[in-house]
Amino acid sequence: GVLTLGLVDGPQISMSSDTTGRHRSNTNGQSELQQPKLRPGLYVGEYPIEHYGQFSKENLMLEHYVFDLQRSSNADMQPIRTLFRNDRSVNAFIQQLQGSGAPSCTFLVGRKVTGDFHVPMGEITFIALIEPMLANSESAPNKVNAQSKMELVQRGWSGFGTLAYPGFHRPSWDPGWLVQMRDDEDGHRFAFIFGRDRERPANVLTQVVAQKTAYFLAESNSLRPFQVPEEARVSPSFTVA
Repeated sequence: GVLTLGLVDGPQISMSSDTTGRHRSNTNGQSELQQPKLRPGLYVGEYPIEHYGQFSKENLMLEHYVFDLQRSSNADMQPIRTLFRNDRSVNAFIQQLQGSGAPSCTFLVGRKVTGDFHVPMGEITFIALIEPMLANSESAPNKVNAQSKMELVQRGWSGFGTLAYPGFHRPSWDPGWLVQMRDDEDGHRFAFIFGRDRERPANVLTQVVAQKTAYFLAESNSLRPFQVPEEARVSPSFTVA
């Protein structure tokens, strides 16, 4: 068989917001957003094997994206439209965001590190609006089906999850919620609930523990002796036979 490898993202040293709205982590590996505390980084989860078979295990990269809304012309909103793959189905949401009066908006974006039959490696699997909270937003469910049991939800944020036919054909956005588990006190255990499948088992995501000990994933500043070159972070994918 053939295993395809590709670099979805690499470690970052400093916090900055560039023209694409990317909000990078600080040297402690945490977002400077304190309310709520949502840790970016690598997460692992598992869907029911009877529904997804060999694609039931999932690895995601969670990242913060911050966009300036003070200049909110249609051209200024294009980076947000690009994040949503220029899908017209979210135009009403973007217009509501544009007219919210908030100076900026923050998204938590989940990107596939291991792809599957429907959504491949590197593609966005969900986007959640962390702030501002828009008027008339539907409240998140207070419980989530976590396969073996129903778990209580601590809080939730409206968002959109990716649905696609096999081979990432005709991808679309399904409104849903990013929710934090009730037993999570450190911002490292979440699930995304798709609106149309809210009763089905959700994929509960847990932060990879190795990020606290391995340099290339580290939260500890002492484990960052050098910065990975830019060319190493944008290298193309390759295959191993």
